[in-house]
Amino acid sequence: MALRIVTGDLSFDELTDHADIKNLENLKAEDCLVSREKDSFVLCVMSHGEWGVVLGTDGEKFELKEICPIVGNCELLSNKPSMVFIQACQGGDMPQADGKRVEIPHNFLMSFATSPGNSAFRDEDGSGSWYVKDLCSVLNEHYTTTDLVSMITMVHLEMRYRVGREDGNEVTQSPSNWNTLKFHVYFQ
Repeated sequence: MALRIVTGDLSFDELTDHADIKNLENLKAEDCLVSREKDSFVLCVMSHGEWGVVLGTDGEKFELKEICPIVGNCELLSNKPSMVFIQACQGGDMPQADGKRVEIPHNFLMSFATSPGNSAFRDEDGSGSWYVKDLCSVLNEHYTTTDLVSMITMVHLEMRYRVGREDGNEVTQSPSNWNTLKFHVYFQ
């Protein structure tokens, strides 16, 4: 809900909810609501996950690295900033390398709720995930004056104060990102 409020404030006038990430495999420009008149593309994925994957509603795994060629091959996204936000754990064992290089598209940002090998936490009262709450808070407060990468850094700084428990130990959550944006991205 908080994400829908923030995106409305940021003037994203066309929002589409998909219940299953597998729909991404069939991504077409018209499915993304991408047109020559649009300035950018934003994808938010909120699910359970493991290292390098998110789980679909059917329990099937979808490799996050597959988002890169899907977005990178969309002709209407060429030279437009594409931003992907992932709210999912990235724990578990590191998968074996398959020898394939991940081609990260130009002008692309993928922001993860946590760093590889770690869990993503939510408040015990059920009010939401730490990452999404801090992301929404920072966007709401700073989107009119601050570029996106600086806001992502602010989210990282906010999250350093959050402490959770995992396996009886106090832990923190450290977001991470892939960034090849060619210029500062501002929302107006």
